[in-house]
Amino acid sequence: MKRGTNARDDARNGAAGSPPRDKGSYPYGSKPLTFAWTDGTARALAAVAVLSANVATAARPFALATIDDWALRVLFPASLAVVLSFAPRPATLTGRIAKDLTVVAIVAAIFTGRFVPLMIACFPMVLALAVVLGETSLGRRLWDRRL
Repeated sequence: MKRGTNARDDARNGAAGSPPRDKGSYPYGSKPLTFAWTDGTARALAAVAVLSANVATAARPFALATIDDWALRVLFPASLAVVLSFAPRPATLTGRIAKDLTVVAIVAAIFTGRFVPLMIACFPMVLALAVVLGETSLGRRLWDRRL
């Protein structure tokens, strides 16, 4: 591949004196990353997160003294689950499975209370489950329809 003759070509292909960047290894290609506002699964996961936050808020006694506990155990995990559910769709099947399982685990963390550190310690098993599901026919049957 011939090097560019101007600064713009050098910036696009890599810094001057360095080899050009391999554009084929990036899984998204040249498409811009966009939020998954129209994805039905993303909307369902976000709705489950909002519903779980409302249920957890209604189930706990609410006092001004416990506002920090409510924010740390309900509001922040629910917000993270909503944002992650609408994050750009991963390019691989295993990535999509891992993203969905992560949102489900965050929603479950709203109700676990003191066991959140244990859930965090066990989270690599959730990611391993995503890899296994990505390679099985069950995982392809459940998630592959959204390719």
